[in-house]
Amino acid sequence: MSISHYEEQVIRSYNNHLLNYIVDFEKITISHTNDRIKMFIQGLQTMLHVLSIIYCIKLTDEQINSYLEKCPLLFIEYTEQVYLKQTDIIHTPSLFVYNVLLGNISFEKHICDNNSFMNNLYKWSMIINFLENKEITSADRTKIIKEYHQPYLLFFTKTKLFPLCNIFEYIQTQVLQYPNSVEKYFLLLSSFLNFFKTKKNSYTNDIVKEIHYNKFMVNRNTFDEAIGNASNITQMNSLIKWVFST
Repeated sequence: MSISHYEEQVIRSYNNHLLNYIVDFEKITISHTNDRIKMFIQGLQTMLHVLSIIYCIKLTDEQINSYLEKCPLLFIEYTEQVYLKQTDIIHTPSLFVYNVLLGNISFEKHICDNNSFMNNLYKWSMIINFLENKEITSADRTKIIKEYHQPYLLFFTKTKLFPLCNIFEYIQTQVLQYPNSVEKYFLLLSSFLNFFKTKKNSYTNDIVKEIHYNKFMVNRNTFDEAIGNASNITQMNSLIKWVFST
């Protein structure tokens, strides 16, 4: 099942405003690195939550852009002026955003007829941002969003390809073992996307489980050696081709 034109517009709007969020978030002064990462993740999750609701009630493109523009701005403003000063630690920036943006929306007349799209978008967006990798800088993250985030969402939120997130996420976690994890991750992003652009296969959960078992368990030593040696695009391309070979 392909995504609709409306869903394509949702992805493009979300991607554009996520880029703006990264730029604006960099201006916040947060002393501890872990606290900074936690606040960034909370802002990202807040955007996705708002997006899921406005997608469900099928707002227009203009309205979606308006909500997604206001969401990170309100989150950052409350974080800076209230939350970080501990003047209102009970109400988080997320709750503040929800109250302001969603408090007047009535859901009585709206039934979300495609929860799977937003579930797929949420899952892939969180994976692609690779939040577990503390070595990723703001510049790296901006590059990820600019070059890969939108193509991945447009491509892998399709029902027939969504289960591949489990394969991608496993390889991604293995990348963390290496000192050049950011470099390897960009190779993975490029190779994985390019490989499936030329494929017309569908992948069920059962197929993905079989691949996972055969390549990452039965042939674990082969995989470990290949991911460790993958220092250029040719080597990473070979690894991805091997993972999905029969």
